[in-house]
Amino acid sequence: MSEKAIIFSTNYDLFIEYAMKYYNDTIILCDGFKRTSDINSNYYFSSSEYFNTIYNTGNLYRYKVEIPSINLIKLHGSLNWQKEDGKIIQDLSYITKADKLKDSNKIDEIREFNSLFSIVLPQDDKFKITILEQIYYDLLRLYSNELDKENTILIVEGFSFADQHILEITTRALKNKTFNLLIFCYEEKDAKTLYRIFNPYKNVDIITNSTENIDFEQFNNFLSEINIVEDDED
Repeated sequence: MSEKAIIFSTNYDLFIEYAMKYYNDTIILCDGFKRTSDINSNYYFSSSEYFNTIYNTGNLYRYKVEIPSINLIKLHGSLNWQKEDGKIIQDLSYITKADKLKDSNKIDEIREFNSLFSIVLPQDDKFKITILEQIYYDLLRLYSNELDKENTILIVEGFSFADQHILEITTRALKNKTFNLLIFCYEEKDAKTLYRIFNPYKNVDIITNSTENIDFEQFNNFLSEINIVEDDED
């Protein structure tokens, strides 16, 4: 049984990365960056990093134990992604400059602010310029491949499926009857659109609460009650 979980996120923030600082001793977070730096001490992004598995091996005995890990796949990029010579590097040094521009109302300064981040913005021409186009489709392919695997469950929180690319991949995967989609709605009213979208599919469950919102704490409480059993063929 694999000890690896996968988180797909369309958020740009570094919430998960900062949270993982408290679990570095027990869980490894793979964010797609090669941790072997070059001579300039830069970490470069490569989607191939998501296919790596890390083991502990005994000093005296030949045992091998997989270290629990999480693949964090940020489909729309991240605030710590920066373009350099046709590649994506991990860099936060420009955040100070961005902070000075964040409250600007001037169009030129707003464009300058947006240009600082290697992220996929919600606009029609989002793929015209940068190398993010190739990375975006590489990561979408990873998303698609995971959903096509047998006995996969996708647990969704805080996502409306308004992104047409992601919606199309998800609905196509639902034709696989061993795939199950579990969606948590923050507010009960959020479920109306989702019921309309996923009504044709029997392998979709939409979770709502009529008395209170399902916030992040409530969502985690639900997850703690879910037991996922995976067959071990080894």
